Amino acid sequence: MKKHCAVKAGLQKTEGMNRDVGSSDFISNLPDCILSCITGRLSMKDAVRTSVLSKKWKYVWTSATGLDMNEDCFCLNNQNGWRNERRISTEDKRKKMVKAVSHVFNSHIGHIEKFQLLFNPGIYTSHVDQWISFLTCSGAQEVDLDFRFQLKKFVVNFYRLPSYFFDCESLRVLTLQNCLIQLPVDFKGFKSLAVLVLSGVYIQGSHLEGLVSKCERLQSLTLQNAWGFKFIKIRSPLKSLQCLTIDNNCRVSLCEVLVDAPNLLSLNVTGYMSNHFNVHALVFNFPRLVNFSCTCVSHSPFTLDGEQADVLVMVLKKLAYVENMSLLGSFIKLCIGRSNFPVFGNLRKLSIKVDMTQPLEVTEFTCFLKSCPSLKELVIWCDEPHGKKYSSGLWENVEPTDCIIHHLERVVINDFSGEEDGMGFMNFLLKNARVLKKITVNFNKGLWKDTQELALRGLKRLERADGHVELLIGYVSFWDDYILIRKCAGSTCTS
Repeated sequence: MKKHCAVKAGLQKTEGMNRDVGSSDFISNLPDCILSCITGRLSMKDAVRTSVLSKKWKYVWTSATGLDMNEDCFCLNNQNGWRNERRISTEDKRKKMVKAVSHVFNSHIGHIEKFQLLFNPGIYTSHVDQWISFLTCSGAQEVDLDFRFQLKKFVVNFYRLPSYFFDCESLRVLTLQNCLIQLPVDFKGFKSLAVLVLSGVYIQGSHLEGLVSKCERLQSLTLQNAWGFKFIKIRSPLKSLQCLTIDNNCRVSLCEVLVDAPNLLSLNVTGYMSNHFNVHALVFNFPRLVNFSCTCVSHSPFTLDGEQADVLVMVLKKLAYVENMSLLGSFIKLCIGRSNFPVFGNLRKLSIKVDMTQPLEVTEFTCFLKSCPSLKELVIWCDEPHGKKYSSGLWENVEPTDCIIHHLERVVINDFSGEEDGMGFMNFLLKNARVLKKITVNFNKGLWKDTQELALRGLKRLERADGHVELLIGYVSFWDDYILIRKCAGSTCTS
């Protein structure tokens, strides 16, 4: 963003002025291809404004390889002299943008490498269709289309992508947001597509499978808050897929996942959980998986029945070879009473959410650590206490696991509240972790300043008890809007 400031500042000073540019203007003397790259990094509104800089700049924007059509840039008031600007309705500004964008497309020459559109089509659907038609013929490689949908009488009106959009064979990176996707019958696939992001789109399950399975070079797939399907079934092997992100948080119930990706390296799943969650249907083939992240979201506390919990443990067995694992949300609550975890022999980093005030969760947490013999880094997210709170004596009788004694080197504790339960865990670590090098404690952002200071003094006392461990304390002040990082070493604390 800083790279653009100098160019934009020059536009504001020279717009509307006629001046000769001397030999000192080294930027204008650069080759045309470089000037096109410069304008391609600006919003389209600013790119067009470069035409006033000099005669050489007059038509540079027409060959820009990057086009950024942002409704906000066109429809918001000018930051300079806005008090003197004639009041124009938002719809008039949108009309002005449509006219300007159409002019840009009609004037543009050459190919387009990157195209970004942020616009609610509304009554201008036919114009957007024309822009898409131009885009498919331009050889665009990276496309980001965000159609802000319009909500009328609690009904979402999605913009439907025209069928000829799917003839754009040059695409390498594609992001589609807030639109309706229906594949044409003769869809042959995006042969060069490597990255696909679908966010807030409406697409039926069969169309999703057809779209993804025909992208033979797809390396990264992201499904975020998608509509129109309850099942994710992609039966054809995705041999090139390396990263898969599924985020259906509070949109649809994730009832079934069936994916075959033999070369997948990273899997990130966030799903709304309920008592009807069908863990039987979690079927996948990820033999080379390295990173796994799962966030179980629920509106109210619940537990799986015995059979469901057993299946969830079976799913974990398929992931026993991962090196980095993140289990957040309600995951540890779902596993209560199921201590037969597989051994994660390759696991080096674990992120997990635990309520330190609940004996059952603490017990399940320590059981899980026993299954991580080579763990070196532990990140704990302290869950908000639910139900009765217990004393810090929870950690006094806990037997340290082998990984804590011989392997654990770094610990991060997030949302720390400074209560006795958390202090007990800190004392447990300092007492038993023989190779521990650093502990980072991040306070809960909602804590009052005096509560943070009280907890800080308690942490400093723990630090004195074992001085070989570096203790970093970070917290957000209730009164200030910045992060304070304090390093405590022995009896001193420096900002």
